[in-house]
Amino acid sequence: MPRTRSTAMEKLDILTGLSQTNLNRNKYLEQYGIYDATIRLWRELYKRDGLDGLKERHIWTRYSAKTKQQTMEAYLNGKGSLVEISDGFFFIFRLLRMVKRILQ
Repeated sequence: MPRTRSTAMEKLDILTGLSQTNLNRNKYLEQYGIYDATIRLWRELYKRDGLDGLKERHIWTRYSAKTKQQTMEAYLNGKGSLVEISDGFFFIFRLLRMVKRILQ
């Protein structure tokens, strides 16, 4: 069973539709039940990897505490955006959760 409810083509259609709709951004995303953070992630993945970036990934990767710490410190020290820093490390939302915990 897929972990995502949208195929890569459906995600691309939603991204394309966002730039062509007469609805405001929030109404458009609400129509599809998608969060703004999700659409921003899809846009970055599509820019970086094309349609392949929108495909579901079938790997569950585990990262050492050291890798997580280095990644988080790189982001907190302004060495790149959340998407750039998380590239090749671990899923962006996990990094964001870690950063939020530290900043609270």
